[in-house]
Amino acid sequence: FVRFFDGLTGLIPKLKKGLDENLYDTILCRVTALDITSSPPKILLKKVSESEVAKKRKKKEGKNKGGADGGRGGGNDRQIQVGHIVGDVKVADINFARAKVFILDNHDADSSKIRARIHVTMADALDKTKLSKKEKQFKEEHKIGKLHPFYSWKVGDIIPNVRCVAADNRDGISYVELANLAEPLPSVVSDPSHLPPGYVVSAIVTSISSTNSHHGLWVQVCPGISGFVPALELSTDPDALNDLPANYKVGTRIKCCVMQKTNANNKKLHRRNHKLPTDDDYDDKTKELQALELSVLLVSGDETADTNDKQRQMLFKPTKPHRGDTVVGRIHAKSRALGPPSLMLNLRGGHAGRCCITELADVESWENMPLGKLASLAIVDSKAENAKEHQHRVVSSDSDADLSRGTEEDDASNDENETNSSEIVQNDYPEGKYVKCRVLGNGRSKAAVELSLRDSRLEGDNMENDAVPKPNDMIHAYVVSTT
Repeated sequence: FVRFFDGLTGLIPKLKKGLDENLYDTILCRVTALDITSSPPKILLKKVSESEVAKKRKKKEGKNKGGADGGRGGGNDRQIQVGHIVGDVKVADINFARAKVFILDNHDADSSKIRARIHVTMADALDKTKLSKKEKQFKEEHKIGKLHPFYSWKVGDIIPNVRCVAADNRDGISYVELANLAEPLPSVVSDPSHLPPGYVVSAIVTSISSTNSHHGLWVQVCPGISGFVPALELSTDPDALNDLPANYKVGTRIKCCVMQKTNANNKKLHRRNHKLPTDDDYDDKTKELQALELSVLLVSGDETADTNDKQRQMLFKPTKPHRGDTVVGRIHAKSRALGPPSLMLNLRGGHAGRCCITELADVESWENMPLGKLASLAIVDSKAENAKEHQHRVVSSDSDADLSRGTEEDDASNDENETNSSEIVQNDYPEGKYVKCRVLGNGRSKAAVELSLRDSRLEGDNMENDAVPKPNDMIHAYVVSTT
């Protein structure tokens, strides 16, 4: 095994004399194979010497020089230009990220000096054809689902009327990016900074992140450029956000807007294992590019959007919600509660929200703690209480031993019932759950806005504060502290 400076690990097989290397030696290797379906990628290596590298470089330079002389001598070699229609191509190899192709109609150029591919972000699905069992197994192994652009592609297929979207000449070899998408074609850039805030891009979902710090979708915008869409920027439907794998399939194409950077110092967005490393020497692996911050909700086009929404689109980042807004929040129960007892939530744009315990449910649904157990769970407690009373009737009072033994059983049963009830209650507001909230306004602390989860506020326009109780009124209340 060989460890690189960027943390990746490669393997020199036994057949390539990998077992002959000494531990902790510094060696020079060439990448011979790359499996991009896993994270981090699996890398096969072959040890090479500096003389072999120099010899190969000299050979390439000679070919390059010869090609240049041939061009000056009136040869027929003609470079493929960006925007040109290349014609038909034949698929030679497919994986999740790209399809290697051969150009069939390029008679004016030396095919041995051209490396052509169609990147997944530049590909469009073909007419559906029936796949064999072996082909389906291949797609499954490479995580190419039914919604992936390459699902209907097969080795040997002819892709008609492809167009060149990018080209690069290195060491006498032309690396050509092709596309079979209908116009307008996606932009191909070499650096994320070339896509300014507000720019709308079409991206392919490459993975779903379920970590607390990054819950959302990792996407590929174009070859070498990745992006991240936080879950709160995907949809205003909390049910969809609570089950991302069912609603956002890997391989699907989504339209996003480039946001202004809100996490400029966030190094976690620099992680390379969420990108799509590809083989064929297409991408410059020496560059460490930061992932774009993207939003689906900021994509314009809704003429019925209110003034606040249009203003947020102009800013290209989520703004602080206002009183009366209905928003989606993500429960952050592990966060330090402001003005406890309360529930803390994360909102769009890095804003925080606080929901007082009295705003978790309407008064009619209040039950005992923790955090406003819903009335629907009272049935569970009722069954537990009935079981407890039944046990007391069964216990015999013939002897102190029996009574003692029965008391111990009751205590154990009570503990079990309390444990089970607590487990159920805790699931009402689990860490990471998305819920719909109504904004009540700014809180006493500038660090968070006040929210409500009460149905009466979400379903109607009830924004008024509850009436102050009068003397002799019977009211519901939660115990905040005891002395």
